[in-house]
Amino acid sequence: MGNLAPIVLFVYNRPELTLQTIKSLQKNILAEQSDLFIFSDGWKNKEAKVKVEQVRKIIKNIKGFKTVTIHESEQNKGLAQSIIEGVSTLIKKYGSVIVLEDDLLLSPYFLNYMNSALQYYKGNPKIWSISGYSPILISDIVSNKDVYFTGRACSWGWATWEDRWLSNNWDIHNNREDIFTNKSKQKNFNKYGNDLFPMLRDQKNEHIDSWAIRWCFNQFLNHASTVYPTESLVLNIGLVGDSTHGGFRTQQLDITEKSIFDFSDIYSNRKIDERFKKYYNLKFYNYVGFFLKKLGIYKQVKRNVKRVYSVINK
Repeated sequence: MGNLAPIVLFVYNRPELTLQTIKSLQKNILAEQSDLFIFSDGWKNKEAKVKVEQVRKIIKNIKGFKTVTIHESEQNKGLAQSIIEGVSTLIKKYGSVIVLEDDLLLSPYFLNYMNSALQYYKGNPKIWSISGYSPILISDIVSNKDVYFTGRACSWGWATWEDRWLSNNWDIHNNREDIFTNKSKQKNFNKYGNDLFPMLRDQKNEHIDSWAIRWCFNQFLNHASTVYPTESLVLNIGLVGDSTHGGFRTQQLDITEKSIFDFSDIYSNRKIDERFKKYYNLKFYNYVGFFLKKLGIYKQVKRNVKRVYSVINK
């Protein structure tokens, strides 16, 4: 398969999920030939410190990879800054990366798929990234196809190349299309889910700090696509409790154990885009959140909800 892309894993304060993610990654048949880089973010407070230290104890004892390199931050950077800085550093050296967070279960053939796709689409600048996760059931739309593509990127197990990543403009206040005043462009951006522009607006207004929505926006500006497997190779197990992800639940599917993929027959049509838009559809509580942000009390309400949730689940 040639040179394998390095695996970059970002962890914080979820030791149980981190351990499950690592165990599933170790079962990949290319794991022993792959370099693993782990970025451990610093703690926000004393409560988080205990779990961050538990995570760091776990990652210091990892085996089953060609090399393991650990970066421990003394400060809490947050996920967005950690990913932007970590990926930027490594991708300049290696040319491509496979990126994971600490809440994913992976098919044993996840690395096969990622490395094969990175090599196959490397010369195609209109392929912005490779997703290992497939968020929707599309067997009724795509038959006998291993992959499909659409205009929305995915952050649940993904990969990209140096030229795509480094061409990103992370400052959305200075973009070449003034989407914030153009309703037509907002509608076009929302073609793959009506959560996209609201998240971008929240990023602009500093209600959230998301590398992923800025990544999606840059893909949109470049009229590019993300490649998805027809059958998901990733299952997200971190959408309950203290997760930085949004309000969407992954479908509880068995991850595929397919080992060989045909990338020559890539597939896209309007029905796939419509299915994405239906899946990533804002619910009532998302609109409640929007108005709470307008009132300036969103973070306070969110903290109180988390506090109540933690008490109930003790």
